[in-house]
Amino acid sequence: MKKLTIIFLTIIFTLSTIHSQDTESSEPVALDKTKVAGFSFLGPIIGLYSGSIGVYQKNGKVEIKVPVFYWKIPESLMKVMKIYGAGAHYRMYSKEGGEGFFWGPVVKANYFNWDVWEYDYYGEYPLDELDDDGYAYTGEAISGTLFEAGLEIGRRWQWKSGLTIAPTFGYNFGFGSISASESGVEADFDAGGPQYSLGLGWAF
Repeated sequence: MKKLTIIFLTIIFTLSTIHSQDTESSEPVALDKTKVAGFSFLGPIIGLYSGSIGVYQKNGKVEIKVPVFYWKIPESLMKVMKIYGAGAHYRMYSKEGGEGFFWGPVVKANYFNWDVWEYDYYGEYPLDELDDDGYAYTGEAISGTLFEAGLEIGRRWQWKSGLTIAPTFGYNFGFGSISASESGVEADFDAGGPQYSLGLGWAF
């Protein structure tokens, strides 16, 4: 966690230096872009599809952001596991125009589902119940709804082209439970912890 925090702070400092020509002004800001869409370029490589839409309020002093995602874990890592999620961010900016430092609360809800398959090492399953990789469905499904709540801080830079970047660091507290359909076993599950995001997006 210490290394990730150092990397995050380094990104903030570097972008502050690059963008230093954008000086503070006491003049009112004319907000010509009122929304920002976020996206992930690399997510699809691991089966993660995510995006967000943010809407500026109060001439860009406030942003209300709603992220959503769907993640089907690659079967090379975990057989038939899916996670869906959505949330809400309320960001308060240090200046108008949807730029500068921001902070605010975050809430998220995630639905987790795992149809448990196992590799048939000992030939216990009929051949017609095995898939091409030799796995069989056990009849067990583990699922649950997990919640998170926390705070985040970050810094947004926005260029005239619409390109925007908002490195963000936060910490969420998680609560919720998961249960097994066949055995009925239920367990508390904490999905919280430190949160990092590069915040690449497009303002329009």
